[in-house]
Amino acid sequence: MKPDVNKPVENPILSGLLKEYRETPEEQKRDVLEKICEELAMKAYLLSVININKESLENKGDGTATFTKDTNLSFEMFATSDGSPFLPVYTDWKNLHAGGKYNDREVNTLIVSFDDIVAITGGKSGVVINPCF
Repeated sequence: MKPDVNKPVENPILSGLLKEYRETPEEQKRDVLEKICEELAMKAYLLSVININKESLENKGDGTATFTKDTNLSFEMFATSDGSPFLPVYTDWKNLHAGGKYNDREVNTLIVSFDDIVAITGGKSGVVINPCF
């Protein structure tokens, strides 16, 4: 199933599982983590922030755009305190704006699946869901 770009990205089941994980006693977290992994791999579509030159987008006028030929884009990445890179992804727009990092500027995003995330990171960086800064 492909995401409908005309509807906001929402992941109520994944969001609920992430909340449940935070509230679950340590000895029971594995079961919840398995459910999170299944939801991510099979059903979820997430938001990933991209950096792109505005001239490289052909605006369709309906909230979508097409990349022009030879477009260069980069994915917003962050690093842990020890310098390890990670890709931030968000379950919905509310969580993307929650940390305050993206409130004061226009944000370009791509809707990504688990397979897209694997391709983007190439197994060389981690992923964090709904980071707060």
